[in-house]
Amino acid sequence: MKDSPSQQTGVSVTGETAAEQLMFPPDGLSRFLMTYRFGIDEMMTKINILKDEFTYTHEYSPIEHVTSRLKEPKSIVEKACQFQKSTARNVRSGLHSLD
Repeated sequence: MKDSPSQQTGVSVTGETAAEQLMFPPDGLSRFLMTYRFGIDEMMTKINILKDEFTYTHEYSPIEHVTSRLKEPKSIVEKACQFQKSTARNVRSGLHSLD
């Protein structure tokens, strides 16, 4: 019988605490995700500026609605386990989609 990905990597998918202890440095998963949150915030700002500028210039905007989201920490841990990524460095370099 083949071990599950979480058994193979020794990573528990029970939540952020397990992720912080086993996969990520002492500053934790929240710090790791901050980089991605900042990137999303920057892109949202740029898109909203373009939307406002287009509305001002052309009196309408083809961009009606813009949203963003960042995957929950537990979901990232589960995805990391699926792909056998056991460290923050491996997650950052090996998972191309955190959405």
